[in-house]
Amino acid sequence: DCPWKKCRFCAHNFSFAGYRKKRVQSFVDELELLNRRFNVSHFYFADQYICAADLQEIAATLIQRRLRISYQVMCRPLKDYTPERLSLMARSGCRWISWGIESGSQRLLNLICKGTVVKEIETVIHNAKAAGISNLAMMIFGLPTGSDIDLWKTFALLDDLQYSLDAICASSFVLFQSTYFGQQAHRFGLEIHGAEKLLEIGSASVHSSRLKFREASRNGLSRPPRGVLEIIEWEKRRPWMNETGFMENLPCEHYLLYSHRQYKDHQAPLHPISRPA
Repeated sequence: DCPWKKCRFCAHNFSFAGYRKKRVQSFVDELELLNRRFNVSHFYFADQYICAADLQEIAATLIQRRLRISYQVMCRPLKDYTPERLSLMARSGCRWISWGIESGSQRLLNLICKGTVVKEIETVIHNAKAAGISNLAMMIFGLPTGSDIDLWKTFALLDDLQYSLDAICASSFVLFQSTYFGQQAHRFGLEIHGAEKLLEIGSASVHSSRLKFREASRNGLSRPPRGVLEIIEWEKRRPWMNETGFMENLPCEHYLLYSHRQYKDHQAPLHPISRPA
């Protein structure tokens, strides 16, 4: 689960009972047990978001115990992730951070209650790269009320970050029933047309928490969601950016293994395929 719990699009706000935080010492005890007993050295931390202060304590404890592991975390790109904290995390074995960037439009970031600032996002991602950590940007296309201007601001941010990113995950906005957007759909020009059907057994239907919807347009008519169209525009643009497609195509386990090998000396990564000058 997530300690932030304010993002208006996120299904995790209602799909888990609540956020519980384990003591860092106990958490590292478990990592050490798995490492010593089963020789596990690569860990994927499944928390939706771990704050910078907690990661600093985890990193310091891992270093103190001389536990040689590599790990991945998910974070929101906040100024709390200072160069000093990122460097400490890298020294402790943090090889990959999945950043919930979502958009390059400050208007949309405010709308979805992400709690992030575009300029801080840029700084944090560049600093993480400099510390020797692989960056994956998680983006959401087709956010409610999004416009072409918002889309181009997202493209501009990704252009700026391209040499500090190893992968970009492009997702289309999904409307979930119990989220803020799902409960207040009319406020954001979203017309709900029922829940997605998972299966039908006899006369009974089983529905998903995902909602089918259309968006209100300026001419008063409704239109299909923008998400698919925005991703199409993104896919047209993607080949003209810095080539990071190799790691984008790796499953998460292989991504972690590759980023461990790539960044283990805290140096700038080498492309997996040598290219002639």
